[in-house]
Amino acid sequence: MSIIAFVTDPVPVRRILTYLDLPTQPPPLSPARAPRAPHAAWSGLFEFDQTGGFDPTDPEPIPDHASRGALEFDQSLPD
Repeated sequence: MSIIAFVTDPVPVRRILTYLDLPTQPPPLSPARAPRAPHAAWSGLFEFDQTGGFDPTDPEPIPDHASRGALEFDQSLPD
């Protein structure tokens, strides 16, 4: 299946949907629901330790091979 065209004009879209006996109005929006309270049996199952360890602002460590000079490249520009 491939898409060969998009119909974006509202009048032809409404006519096509009416001809196909499909709704011409979008479904009503419902308000968001709050998450359910955890069940007592599940209370300790999904507790994650979110302390320390990773800081996205820390720079990545330099690998050992780079400090030994194994990957040296001449990055000077020719004159």
